[in-house]
Amino acid sequence: MLEKILLFEGIKKESIENLEKRLKPRSYSKGETIIHQDDDGDSMYFIISGRLKVVSTIEDGKEALLDFLHDGDYFGELSLFDQETRSASVIAVEDSILIHISRAELLGFLERHPEANLILLRSLAKRIRGITTNLSSLAQLDVYGRIARVLLQEAVDEQDELVTPRMTQQDIGEMVGASREMVSKILKDLRIGGYISIQDKRIRIHRKLPSHW
Repeated sequence: MLEKILLFEGIKKESIENLEKRLKPRSYSKGETIIHQDDDGDSMYFIISGRLKVVSTIEDGKEALLDFLHDGDYFGELSLFDQETRSASVIAVEDSILIHISRAELLGFLERHPEANLILLRSLAKRIRGITTNLSSLAQLDVYGRIARVLLQEAVDEQDELVTPRMTQQDIGEMVGASREMVSKILKDLRIGGYISIQDKRIRIHRKLPSHW
């Protein structure tokens, strides 16, 4: 199972299997919270299957949707290294299977396989760049530009077209800092223009989105 996780890329199969023997997968139901913001963190999680969302509760009690996580992703590593509380909550968007690893087990693995340290650092750097890009887009792009960016960021190739996972208009609004009504209007305009179609909350991009609206 762990061979699908980026952190274990290049690690010998035997070593991965030995680690798997000490770890047990756990199922989470749609809507279940895996980790809570501000809780102590002593485990890191690997996503074997499913889809999760990362949310942060801000001062007025509202939730900001930060990101979606998919098969092969992992999370929770920050608290293992800085021993601070969780910076965000992670919630299952659909039924998911995860494997969690303790701080002691992870540090032992990294000592035995120092090549994995570089992969982990690259992953952290990628996430920091993503946060920087998101902040930049909030400052520089209009609402349409931010929505278009999220659609392209989340979409995957499917039969020569880009298709997003299931996302509600509220999800998109939280990611771009806009009201659900504004998201609805822009998506409707894109649909009328023949740029996208929406079925079962999945958005299919039929042609290149316009640079501005």
